[in-house]
Amino acid sequence: MTKGQQEAYAEAFDTIPVNKEAQGVVTESYNISALEAFNKAAYSMQFLDTVYGQNVGNAMNIAVVNLMARQGLRRRHRQGRQSCRREGLSKQT
Repeated sequence: MTKGQQEAYAEAFDTIPVNKEAQGVVTESYNISALEAFNKAAYSMQFLDTVYGQNVGNAMNIAVVNLMARQGLRRRHRQGRQSCRREGLSKQT
């Protein structure tokens, strides 16, 4: 994405842009500390659904959120993985 697109995205959704040239629009302290950590990471992905398609990506996003929120029991994680597989298989056929 271009610098302008990333700046507009960051301002509209109060988030940090991936494009390093657009990171100057970040002004909130919580986003600045997140941006510093983000820039130190070896690599990152902005959205899982842009890589795996909307259905699979959304299922994966939900599983990650549940994991990070410590709301995931093994059963829920298994259900999430199964949902990803089902969505992936149905999307490929």
